[in-house]
Amino acid sequence: HTLRMCTRQKTEEIAAALAGIISDSLEQHQALAEGTGAESFVVPCEYLYAYKNRRDFEASSFGFGLRRKHGFTWRELNDAELH
Repeated sequence: HTLRMCTRQKTEEIAAALAGIISDSLEQHQALAEGTGAESFVVPCEYLYAYKNRRDFEASSFGFGLRRKHGFTWRELNDAELH
């Protein structure tokens, strides 16, 4: 049953559904926490995907393509920029 979900089409459908839920999740969590004791815990921050080499990064191109398709943006850093 679960393996039937492992298709390109199904993955794209799931990504589209998730994008609608998570694209504004920070703002929604900030609004929910505003004025509560939890407000200080909802903090915007950057995150980093790191790969051992360019080939490994390129092997993840399908996932990054889905992110791009649904409006997520990022900046790619090279080795020199990380050190």
